[in-house]
Amino acid sequence: MNKPSATAVFASLLLAALSLSALLIGGCGGREVGSLDQIIVVTQRYVMDEGDDVVRVVGQVRNAGDLPTPPADIVATLRNRAGTPKGQNRVSLPRLDAGAEEQFALAITSRSGGAIDEVEINIVEPGAALNQAVTPENADEETPAETGDEETGSESDGS
Repeated sequence: MNKPSATAVFASLLLAALSLSALLIGGCGGREVGSLDQIIVVTQRYVMDEGDDVVRVVGQVRNAGDLPTPPADIVATLRNRAGTPKGQNRVSLPRLDAGAEEQFALAITSRSGGAIDEVEINIVEPGAALNQAVTPENADEETPAETGDEETGSESDGS
């Protein structure tokens, strides 16, 4: 019976290791990613601290799809009864596996005082601007200006 040489055994093991690595790195179909539309807001609530004009928003989101989602941002916008934005902030959301849930929390400074009627939650790509981002220039207007610079409208989450 012929025994394989040490070089042949080593070459076979090296080839097997390289093949396995290629499969794990990207040769398998496991790299499919769903969309942000799969992410739903399961719960949300907010508390107003009128002394500091701060609104604290907490909630939970879920990946309702069958594929993992890409990372995202959760953007919360304060609106008065007329629908005018009064403040905005965002927090990062990690990639969510199918069925996974994630809690979020952020604080928003309410601009120009006044009553807050609702907190609108949007799920967007990381760093993406919203069409109606709140800026110091449009915080008091009835119809917010469209802007591509969301950084102007975001506040620190206080952490």
